[in-house]
Amino acid sequence: MLSITSIETKFVQLPTTLTVSTGIGNPSADPVFMAFLSTKAEPVSGDWKTGSWVQSASGGWLAQCLVGPGTGGVITLAKGQYYVWIKIVDPTETIEECVALLAVT
Repeated sequence: MLSITSIETKFVQLPTTLTVSTGIGNPSADPVFMAFLSTKAEPVSGDWKTGSWVQSASGGWLAQCLVGPGTGGVITLAKGQYYVWIKIVDPTETIEECVALLAVT
């Protein structure tokens, strides 16, 4: 389970792999969005927050979204537990999956 406090602003990051015919691909050109829901309901259009990509030290890719009350935070979450969804829009497919739980303390 991922965790963050309600008073901090930091990136919530999700390891992500793009598989292509030649192996592992680079997803950084694909738009990525994240949704944080308190129930298992599927996200609707207003739930999606714009994310970004960052390459990890090992060369993999992390989808990320800045969460918290500080400057640049795309969403401020109250204390509780949230289902984290990811949406990746690739030229050939759109992926929407619930991939993690986030505890806000």
